[in-house]
Amino acid sequence: TAKNRSNQWSSPPYRNAIHILLIVLYTALIFLHMLPYVTPIHCKSDKSPSCCRYNFAIDKFDQSVNMNYCSGRVRIAFAGSWSTGKTSIINALLGHSYSTAQIAPVPSTDKFICLSLGAHYSDPIQSDDYERRKHCDLMSHVNDVTQKMCGNNQPNVLDVADENTEFQDFVFFDMPGWQAEYENDCTYSSFYQQLIEKMDFVYVVWDVNHGKIDDKFASLFKEKA
Repeated sequence: TAKNRSNQWSSPPYRNAIHILLIVLYTALIFLHMLPYVTPIHCKSDKSPSCCRYNFAIDKFDQSVNMNYCSGRVRIAFAGSWSTGKTSIINALLGHSYSTAQIAPVPSTDKFICLSLGAHYSDPIQSDDYERRKHCDLMSHVNDVTQKMCGNNQPNVLDVADENTEFQDFVFFDMPGWQAEYENDCTYSSFYQQLIEKMDFVYVVWDVNHGKIDDKFASLFKEKA
């Protein structure tokens, strides 16, 4: 800048434009800080507005960020070695076998199964049953992360509804039996690990006849203790 004829410093060029830009930037920063505390309209009628608000905010971030998605229900996974009774335990809790349950002395649960309870039917979740489906959205989130990490998603996933109302505030996850040969399978091991990390509780069942607990499997629980 330079002095004018009155020997005073002239206003710098674009001063007003710079002020306007700074105001816009500061306003945007304030808005970003307030966003997590704003409850979207669709969350006001949700059973758990805080969880709905959390999911609304986290959807704006890169899904590769390791976050524990809040579903509003307690998530419990049943994991361990193959053919150790994980599915049988779930069936005993429900009081009946869920619709796609498979029990055999050889590996039988070959899918990652999400059980949404308290439905009016017992079957794979219907495509238009958004109330049930939202409780299993976590599987989609985990598959998005797996796709980014491995270049492929996990195809063996299934969402199932069940009429049990005693545990309607829970979501059960029936995991395939862990097998050592899958350790180096990026899609399988990454999906398994991501799902375990996002559980509230994990019930581990291991058969000593299968040897000691696999080191890779045990490492999945280091952050759960």
